[in-house]
Order: sequence, then C-alpha cells, then structure tokens
Amino acid sequence: MKWSSESMYGGELVAAPEVENHLLKDNEEYKAPASAENEDEESLQLMLNNSLYLIDTSFCKMFESVEADTSSKYNIGEASLV
Repeated sequence: MKWSSESMYGGELVAAPEVENHLLKDNEEYKAPASAENEDEESLQLMLNNSLYLIDTSFCKMFESVEADTSSKYNIGEASLV
C-alpha cells in the first residue's frame, strides 16, 4: 500500500488496522489459476505474497474502451487476466 499511497495520495492514504497486512493469497475469494502447475513457481509466489501486483500490459494490444453513457473506461483484455 505504500506505493499507491505515496504515488497517488501524497503519502496520506493509510490502511485500516484490520486489513493492513492482507496479502493476495489471504483473500477468501482467491482461487489458484488452473495453469498454476505450469506457472513459474517463483513468479506465482511473488504475486501471491504481495498486497498489490501490477502487470504492464502496454505492449499486449489490450485497448481501453469507453462506455458511451458514462465515459467510464474499461479494458476487457486486462479484466481477463484477473
């Protein structure tokens, strides 16, 4: 959370005590990907042992779309990654 707090909120964003140590692997909704046995174990552990994991999709031809009614942006390709 330190990165997002410093990058986007000038260091003012602070996690509530009950969630400040949560990791992706602790999420009850998390289900290991079906391809986990084929994944690089080190990369998988790196992802799961963090509270935030960013994936650079800038060169993956995953383009944003804009909802006409609301001007809200979304990206189907990026959503399929999670």
